[in-house]
Amino acid sequence: ALDEGRFAPRDVAILLRANAHLQNFARALQRKGVAYQVSGGRGFFQQPEVKDCMAFLRAIESPDDAVCVMRLLGIPRYAIDAVQAGRWAREAREQGVSLFSLLEKSTEEGARRLSTDLRFFSAMRLRLGVDELFFEVMERTRYLDLDRFTGPIERLQVSANVQKLAELVAAFCDEHTDHHLAAFLAHLDATEAAQADEEIASLDDALNAVHLMTVHQAKGLEFGLVVVPHLVEGRFPATRRNDGLALPDALLKEELPEVELHLAEERRLAYVALTRAKEEVLCTFAGRYEGVKDWRPSRFLKPIRGSEARDIEVISVLEPSPAVREVVRQVELPLDQPPPIGALSYTQLDTYLRCPQMYQYRFVFRLPTRARPQMQFGRILHEALKDALGSIETDRPLTWEMVDAAYVAAWTRERFSTPEQALSLQDLGRGYLRRAFEKGDLRKPLLLEQPFSLRVDGLRLTGRIDRVDRTPDGTYEVIDYKTGSAKRAVDLVKDLQLGVYALAARDVFRFDPLSLSYYYLETGEKVTVDKPPARLEEDRATILKVADGIRYEQFPAKPEKMKCAGCDFRLLCPSAAV
Repeated sequence: ALDEGRFAPRDVAILLRANAHLQNFARALQRKGVAYQVSGGRGFFQQPEVKDCMAFLRAIESPDDAVCVMRLLGIPRYAIDAVQAGRWAREAREQGVSLFSLLEKSTEEGARRLSTDLRFFSAMRLRLGVDELFFEVMERTRYLDLDRFTGPIERLQVSANVQKLAELVAAFCDEHTDHHLAAFLAHLDATEAAQADEEIASLDDALNAVHLMTVHQAKGLEFGLVVVPHLVEGRFPATRRNDGLALPDALLKEELPEVELHLAEERRLAYVALTRAKEEVLCTFAGRYEGVKDWRPSRFLKPIRGSEARDIEVISVLEPSPAVREVVRQVELPLDQPPPIGALSYTQLDTYLRCPQMYQYRFVFRLPTRARPQMQFGRILHEALKDALGSIETDRPLTWEMVDAAYVAAWTRERFSTPEQALSLQDLGRGYLRRAFEKGDLRKPLLLEQPFSLRVDGLRLTGRIDRVDRTPDGTYEVIDYKTGSAKRAVDLVKDLQLGVYALAARDVFRFDPLSLSYYYLETGEKVTVDKPPARLEEDRATILKVADGIRYEQFPAKPEKMKCAGCDFRLLCPSAAV
């Protein structure tokens, strides 16, 4: 429509059901050179230019922050491509030095320039407040030399967002007596949850640019052409927030009041979206978005096709050109010899399934991750249980004093960044162990912290089983300790970790018959799960599929708002959901 001149950019609006998808469309428009503006969009701190500025500030305070340094390497002033930056990050990890230290010794111009800049600003931060320091960073790096941006609207948006960040920095200095960079970063860390709602800097509505906004934000507005994407079940209509998963077809036919109320609200929003158009509406959907899930067309498409609009044209997905088909054919040709792959752990499998891009950052580039108190807490409890249960002898039964001594010893081996939090977790963990001891659940196991090396069609899986018991009836039970909330057995049938344990117990240790259990320390509840052979074959197929993705270096991002919010690499990742 824009190419044909039927609509000016300002007369076009893309209306999305969820704010989290705005940036995907912004990037697509940017690649096409189409002017756009995000109207009232959230996720200010996830804008690329804001992430660049925050990477500068965090790297100035902590030059050893590899994630921030890697992001900075990619900006035009330093111009190091992501593959080279990843190689350096991995090399630094293997040498036991920081990425910054490696850059200082590099002969690459971009690497030397970045290390010089960070040295300069790190010295400057000791005598300047964060407001003055931010100005100096923008001035010296010439970050806002706007010739590098693709169009005038993008330049305005980038400039407006950087200016808004400068205003937030200035507001912090007005409200706090400590103006040092470290204090500002601590303030941001303390208010991280509120940052997701920070709006992108607004631009003049008269600009000749495509409008990107949510359906809610479009109420009362009209445009010549309205585009309504993502008309698939689970996105529009969206699932209820407390559902987590789309309802199966069988349940959708039921007369469920809560579901009907939710669908009525979704139907009203669809009506709002469609009636924003003065002339044309373009509704789109796809069978695949990120990941491998197959999406079903939205139930709202049928009534749209049957509506009383003057002209309705159904357009199928555009077919690729012959040239594109040939390229795809060549890319899809099987390799004579697939690339080798080393041993994988369950943690690697799980990380890849959650987000292949996260896997690349963590296990390929080997970027460091933050020590999270809950993970440290789980590690302490596992160590304490291993030491306590390992000390049981026939003539030396387990006492509470032995358990507590093992717990104290495990605790002293961990270092927490916040002593107050460590103290509260220490009392909590002692309560977990006391309950398990008093219930008689801490018995001498057959095997304890048992390592395994499992072959799955040529792939090697390694891991460690917390505990294996021989039950009175002669069967074997694999037990894994968990510190989170208990799940139902029916929800754990598809749990891949239990599948890995079952394959190892069956194929490596020849334990048969076998039961699989999670022991939830928080409640003292043991949940036993049955893994039928058919389910184990599905787990095996999942393992091999993940291995192929890793082997062929397929690392697409799978952005989800909640998942990205807790990711160590969100400042580096260009696809992080807001």
